[in-house]
Amino acid sequence: GAELYLHTPGQEGSERIEVDFRSPRVHRQRRFIRASDYLEDYDPHPEGHSLLLTVRGRPFTMACWEQGVTQHGEADGVRYRLGRWLSGGDAFVCVSDRSGEERLDIHALDGSAPRVVAPEVDLGRPVSLEASPRARQVALANHRHELILVDLEEGSVRVVDRSPHARISGLAWSPDGAWLAYSFAETP
Repeated sequence: GAELYLHTPGQEGSERIEVDFRSPRVHRQRRFIRASDYLEDYDPHPEGHSLLLTVRGRPFTMACWEQGVTQHGEADGVRYRLGRWLSGGDAFVCVSDRSGEERLDIHALDGSAPRVVAPEVDLGRPVSLEASPRARQVALANHRHELILVDLEEGSVRVVDRSPHARISGLAWSPDGAWLAYSFAETP
Protein backbone atom coordinates (compact mmCIF):
# COMPACT_ATOMS: atom_id res chain seq x y z
CA GLY A 1 0.00 0.00 0.00
CA ALA A 2 2.96 2.35 -0.58
CA GLU A 3 3.88 2.36 3.11
CA LEU A 4 7.29 1.56 4.59
CA TYR A 5 7.86 -0.78 7.54
CA LEU A 6 10.91 -1.62 9.64
CA HIS A 7 11.35 -5.26 10.61
CA THR A 8 14.16 -6.30 12.93
CA PRO A 9 15.17 -9.98 12.63
CA GLY A 10 14.63 -11.88 15.87
CA GLN A 11 11.82 -9.59 17.00
CA GLU A 12 8.14 -10.02 16.40
CA GLY A 13 6.12 -7.52 14.46
CA SER A 14 7.05 -4.55 12.32
CA GLU A 15 7.08 -0.84 12.94
CA ARG A 16 5.57 1.56 10.42
CA ILE A 17 7.92 4.33 9.28
CA GLU A 18 6.32 7.74 8.83
CA VAL A 19 7.60 9.56 5.77
CA ASP A 20 7.06 13.29 5.43
CA PHE A 21 8.13 14.24 1.92
CA ARG A 22 7.62 17.80 0.76
CA SER A 23 7.82 18.33 -2.96
CA PRO A 24 6.60 20.92 -5.45
CA ARG A 25 5.31 17.91 -7.48
CA VAL A 26 7.07 19.16 -10.59
CA HIS A 27 7.33 15.68 -12.04
CA ARG A 28 3.61 15.03 -11.59
CA GLN A 29 2.48 18.23 -13.27
CA ARG A 30 1.18 18.16 -16.78
CA ARG A 31 3.80 19.15 -19.30
CA PHE A 32 3.86 19.73 -22.99
CA ILE A 33 6.52 18.10 -25.11
CA ARG A 34 7.55 18.75 -28.67
CA ALA A 35 5.83 16.07 -30.74
CA SER A 36 8.51 16.40 -33.42
CA ASP A 37 10.98 14.75 -31.04
CA TYR A 38 8.79 11.62 -30.96
CA LEU A 39 7.27 11.64 -34.46
CA GLU A 40 7.36 8.10 -35.86
CA ASP A 41 5.27 8.37 -39.02
CA TYR A 42 2.88 10.66 -40.87
CA ASP A 43 0.46 10.44 -43.79
CA PRO A 44 -1.26 13.39 -45.51
CA HIS A 45 -5.02 13.10 -46.06
CA PRO A 46 -5.97 12.13 -49.67
CA GLU A 47 -7.48 15.62 -50.12
CA GLY A 48 -4.57 17.35 -48.37
CA HIS A 49 -6.52 19.14 -45.64
CA SER A 50 -5.30 17.14 -42.64
CA LEU A 51 -2.62 14.78 -41.36
CA LEU A 52 -2.45 11.39 -39.70
CA LEU A 53 0.46 11.29 -37.26
CA THR A 54 1.94 8.50 -35.19
CA VAL A 55 3.64 10.01 -32.16
CA ARG A 56 5.01 7.86 -29.34
CA GLY A 57 3.02 4.85 -30.55
CA ARG A 58 -0.34 6.63 -30.71
CA PRO A 59 -2.31 7.76 -33.77
CA PHE A 60 -3.48 11.38 -34.02
CA THR A 61 -5.40 13.25 -36.70
CA MET A 62 -5.31 16.99 -37.12
CA ALA A 63 -6.46 19.56 -39.62
CA CYS A 64 -3.67 21.62 -41.13
CA TRP A 65 -4.92 25.06 -40.11
CA GLU A 66 -8.01 24.75 -37.90
CA GLN A 67 -9.46 22.61 -35.11
CA GLY A 68 -7.54 20.63 -32.53
CA VAL A 69 -5.66 17.37 -32.48
CA THR A 70 -7.64 14.14 -31.95
CA GLN A 71 -6.10 11.01 -30.46
CA HIS A 72 -7.50 7.69 -31.67
CA GLY A 73 -7.40 4.21 -30.16
CA GLU A 74 -6.52 3.23 -26.60
CA ALA A 75 -4.94 5.90 -24.44
CA ASP A 76 -2.47 3.49 -22.82
CA GLY A 77 -1.23 -0.07 -23.18
CA VAL A 78 -1.46 -0.40 -26.98
CA ARG A 79 1.18 0.56 -29.53
CA TYR A 80 0.11 1.71 -32.99
CA ARG A 81 2.32 1.89 -36.08
CA LEU A 82 2.22 2.56 -39.83
CA GLY A 83 -1.00 4.60 -39.99
CA ARG A 84 -2.37 5.23 -43.49
CA TRP A 85 -5.51 7.02 -44.69
CA LEU A 86 -7.98 4.86 -46.58
CA SER A 87 -9.55 5.91 -49.87
CA GLY A 88 -12.27 8.46 -49.21
CA GLY A 89 -10.44 9.81 -46.16
CA ASP A 90 -13.17 8.86 -43.67
CA ALA A 91 -11.00 6.30 -41.85
CA PHE A 92 -7.45 5.10 -41.50
CA VAL A 93 -5.75 1.74 -41.06
CA CYS A 94 -2.82 1.01 -38.77
CA VAL A 95 -0.97 -1.85 -37.12
CA SER A 96 -1.74 -2.37 -33.42
CA ASP A 97 -0.64 -4.85 -30.78
CA ARG A 98 -3.88 -4.67 -28.77
CA SER A 99 -4.45 -8.44 -28.88
CA GLY A 100 -0.83 -9.31 -28.13
CA GLU A 101 -0.11 -10.00 -31.81
CA GLU A 102 0.19 -7.33 -34.48
CA ARG A 103 -3.06 -6.90 -36.39
CA LEU A 104 -4.59 -4.34 -38.73
CA ASP A 105 -7.10 -1.95 -37.14
CA ILE A 106 -9.47 0.36 -39.01
CA HIS A 107 -10.28 3.58 -37.14
CA ALA A 108 -13.25 5.62 -38.36
CA LEU A 109 -13.14 9.37 -37.74
CA ASP A 110 -16.62 9.30 -36.20
CA GLY A 111 -15.18 7.99 -32.93
CA SER A 112 -16.62 4.48 -33.17
CA ALA A 113 -14.62 1.52 -31.86
CA PRO A 114 -11.80 0.31 -34.12
CA ARG A 115 -12.44 -2.77 -36.23
CA VAL A 116 -9.81 -5.53 -36.41
CA VAL A 117 -9.26 -6.97 -39.89
CA ALA A 118 -8.73 -10.74 -40.19
CA PRO A 119 -7.77 -11.30 -36.53
CA GLU A 120 -7.05 -14.99 -37.11
CA VAL A 121 -4.39 -14.39 -39.80
CA ASP A 122 -0.71 -14.18 -38.87
CA LEU A 123 0.65 -11.12 -40.71
CA GLY A 124 4.11 -11.40 -39.20
CA ARG A 125 5.72 -8.08 -38.27
CA PRO A 126 4.71 -5.49 -40.87
CA VAL A 127 7.61 -3.22 -41.83
CA SER A 128 5.80 -1.11 -44.44
CA LEU A 129 2.17 -0.48 -45.30
CA GLU A 130 0.45 1.39 -48.13
CA ALA A 131 -3.28 1.86 -48.73
CA SER A 132 -4.81 1.79 -52.20
CA PRO A 133 -5.95 5.24 -53.38
CA ARG A 134 -9.19 3.84 -54.86
CA ALA A 135 -10.23 0.65 -53.02
CA ARG A 136 -10.37 -0.52 -49.42
CA GLN A 137 -7.17 -2.53 -49.82
CA VAL A 138 -3.73 -2.32 -48.29
CA ALA A 139 -0.42 -3.82 -49.29
CA LEU A 140 2.03 -4.65 -46.55
CA ALA A 141 5.54 -6.04 -46.44
CA ASN A 142 6.63 -8.01 -43.40
CA HIS A 143 9.81 -9.27 -41.75
CA ARG A 144 9.44 -12.64 -43.54
CA HIS A 145 10.09 -10.95 -46.91
CA GLU A 146 6.44 -11.36 -47.93
CA LEU A 147 4.21 -8.94 -49.81
CA ILE A 148 0.65 -9.32 -48.53
CA LEU A 149 -2.50 -7.85 -50.06
CA VAL A 150 -5.39 -7.34 -47.61
CA ASP A 151 -8.94 -6.58 -48.73
CA LEU A 152 -10.32 -4.60 -45.78
CA GLU A 153 -13.99 -5.02 -46.71
CA GLU A 154 -13.91 -8.79 -47.22
CA GLY A 155 -11.18 -9.45 -44.66
CA SER A 156 -9.29 -11.59 -47.16
CA VAL A 157 -5.52 -11.85 -46.92
CA ARG A 158 -3.31 -13.06 -49.77
CA VAL A 159 0.46 -13.41 -50.01
CA VAL A 160 1.21 -12.15 -53.52
CA ASP A 161 5.02 -12.34 -53.54
CA ARG A 162 7.96 -13.47 -51.43
CA SER A 163 11.65 -12.70 -51.73
CA PRO A 164 14.11 -15.40 -50.65
CA HIS A 165 16.89 -12.83 -50.16
CA ALA A 166 15.73 -9.56 -48.57
CA ARG A 167 12.76 -7.54 -47.39
CA ILE A 168 10.35 -6.18 -49.94
CA SER A 169 10.28 -2.38 -49.79
CA GLY A 170 9.22 0.76 -51.64
CA LEU A 171 5.50 -0.06 -51.87
CA ALA A 172 3.68 2.38 -54.17
CA TRP A 173 0.18 2.18 -55.69
CA SER A 174 -0.63 3.63 -59.10
CA PRO A 175 -3.05 6.61 -58.92
CA ASP A 176 -5.93 4.46 -60.21
CA GLY A 177 -5.17 1.71 -57.65
CA ALA A 178 -4.87 -0.98 -60.32
CA TRP A 179 -1.12 -1.56 -59.97
CA LEU A 180 1.33 -1.94 -57.13
CA ALA A 181 5.06 -1.32 -57.54
CA TYR A 182 7.71 -2.50 -55.07
CA SER A 183 11.39 -3.34 -54.76
CA PHE A 184 12.31 -7.03 -54.84
CA ALA A 185 15.74 -8.59 -54.28
CA GLU A 186 16.57 -11.17 -56.98
CA THR A 187 19.96 -12.08 -55.52
CA PRO A 188 21.50 -12.12 -52.04
